[in-house]
Amino acid sequence: HPHRYYDVNRIYRRSQSSLLASSVEVSPSDHGTIPLSDFAKSGSILDGRLIKTLQSPSMNITTPTPIQSYAMPLLLNNYDVMASSATGSGKTLMFGLPLLEQLLT
Repeated sequence: HPHRYYDVNRIYRRSQSSLLASSVEVSPSDHGTIPLSDFAKSGSILDGRLIKTLQSPSMNITTPTPIQSYAMPLLLNNYDVMASSATGSGKTLMFGLPLLEQLLT
């Protein structure tokens, strides 16, 4: 694909519940990826070892945050992403999982 940049912006919220419920804007919208709804159902794009680790009792992460849901499919498809969101919204995991996926495959 041609080198394209996707800007993922998120509305800032202060409470954890609103972090999970806030909207995400992806621009431009013609990227052709589908947001993740559940890490376990992402088996076709995430290595099973990563999913198993996310679901482990010590992590217990099953559902991606909004920023992860929209940005990770782009990152996993080798798009450049510029993301902005509140502290604690999951940006580190959003960028880290695709990096680990590349190292494992």
